[in-house]
Amino acid sequence: MFKIFSLLVGLFLTNYCYSASTEIPSQFHGFWATKEGCRQMNKEGIDAPSVEIKKSEINMPFNSCKVKSVKKSDAQLFAGQFNCRGEEGEMSKSNIEILLSDASSLSVKNNDELKNLSICKLNNRK
Repeated sequence: MFKIFSLLVGLFLTNYCYSASTEIPSQFHGFWATKEGCRQMNKEGIDAPSVEIKKSEINMPFNSCKVKSVKKSDAQLFAGQFNCRGEEGEMSKSNIEILLSDASSLSVKNNDELKNLSICKLNNRK
């Protein structure tokens, strides 16, 4: 009886792990840039260093990445493996971590241009 119970628990846990969501949590979604970058984009249309985060993708300077698998996800950290497409169409795999502090400042780990970003309210963004 114990073996059957153990087998069922193992199958349940395996199924749970494989069915885990590969989506980026909603608190990370939006268009993020420095405050000056947000102002420039609204006023002058200048493309400042920024990151756009959606349900299953991250758009950063020079590449667009789709979530392949999630390594860690909580209220302040999302880490996963992504399939990325560069400016010239080249494909690569990348481990990306995004950090959210106090729900107001976002940083992409190992990218100095994408640190301490604020959510932007863009005027004419489609």
